[in-house]
Amino acid sequence: MVNKKTFAVEVVLYKPEIADIEKVNGYLNDFDRVIIFDNTEDNSEYVDFINKDKRLVYIYNSENMGLSYAYNYVLKSIYLDKIDYLCTMDQDSVFQSEDIVKMKDFICRSQFENVGIYAPTIIFKGKKILNHGEDEYGFVDWVISSGSFINLSIMNNEKIRFDENYFIDRVDVDFCKQVKLRGYKIIKYHKSNLKQSLGSLSKSGVIQHSALRCYYITRNRLYYNKKYYNKFYFYVVSLLQSINNICKILFFEDDKSKKIKYIYFGIRDFWYKKYGKFVPKSD
Repeated sequence: MVNKKTFAVEVVLYKPEIADIEKVNGYLNDFDRVIIFDNTEDNSEYVDFINKDKRLVYIYNSENMGLSYAYNYVLKSIYLDKIDYLCTMDQDSVFQSEDIVKMKDFICRSQFENVGIYAPTIIFKGKKILNHGEDEYGFVDWVISSGSFINLSIMNNEKIRFDENYFIDRVDVDFCKQVKLRGYKIIKYHKSNLKQSLGSLSKSGVIQHSALRCYYITRNRLYYNKKYYNKFYFYVVSLLQSINNICKILFFEDDKSKKIKYIYFGIRDFWYKKYGKFVPKSD
């Protein structure tokens, strides 16, 4: 027997292009409610292109509050009244209608108990992340937030929320860690795909991130390790992770000096417990 469920999607936008708005408007065909959380400081150029549908909710705070704040704002809101699952999305992802339908159908016919998150398989730069062969689904420790369907009943009963100290990066890893620590499962459905385009290729052909992203990766990795692991693990693993990251930048990536400088900023701000949005001084 297929259980009828209701689904909403929240899309966090930051300086989107018109194509991004059209993509969000298209989600009205597949979700009972579409929620846009606009992190753009000035939204005047594109807001008129948003579909004026009563099922679409537009939230604008005139500043960039980060992914965690945006997701938590909606999780605590009345916009999810009578909604069973929230799909969290960012504008770097492409979730085709047929893949959304596959995810919803799988969730509705699922007989599993205590599943906190369902997620699709990620296709990054044209390649699947972890190809699972012919298996329809698998149990995993974490999934990226984009494309994840969150069981709202579990999240509200357990009071699980996103940690707003992260701003961006490790947002999803920490959230999944909380779900697992409460004893709930995370399922990746292999028959549904989401395309992710975060990052770029260096001259060496290696996937790389901007200097600003290197800052968040460094700071948040240290914060995560400190939050969940003992002192020995924190120091040893954090050191190894940092060395590996710096070596990758030095040998394979572009803009090396700026990225190393931003890694230093990340370590400094972690040490002084300075979290939230990082506003670099002019270089």
